[in-house]
Amino acid sequence: MKIGSIFVPVSDLNHSAEWYEFHLGLRRVGEWEGGIGYVLPDGSAQLALVRTKTHQGTEFLLDEKERHVFFNLLVPDARALHLNLSTRAVVTTPIKEENGMKYFDFFDLDGNTFSVVEEDPDSPFHPDHLGENPNK
Repeated sequence: MKIGSIFVPVSDLNHSAEWYEFHLGLRRVGEWEGGIGYVLPDGSAQLALVRTKTHQGTEFLLDEKERHVFFNLLVPDARALHLNLSTRAVVTTPIKEENGMKYFDFFDLDGNTFSVVEEDPDSPFHPDHLGENPNK
């Protein structure tokens, strides 16, 4: 089993499509009434923008104060993406480093939160280690 697609709710499909293509370099692979599908630059999962009438968001509540994203984007260089997005006036949080990873969030036109993670090569969550038996 693997993730096939990530669906992102947006209010203005065409405006959002331009934003995602420009800022994230996504390649459009298909369209349907109310949606546009993209392939992520590195990996097998797809991302789809889906027009919604009300704001849905990409987060859930852990408790009354703390929010968490449904998914994150794994990148080889978090600093480079952060610099690229922030110089294009995309709203980002500062980069944090802990537990063998660098991470930050950015926000799309609808305020959807995207978490970006760069795993340390020694982390058990690094792509090179996934599928390994941790008890070896």
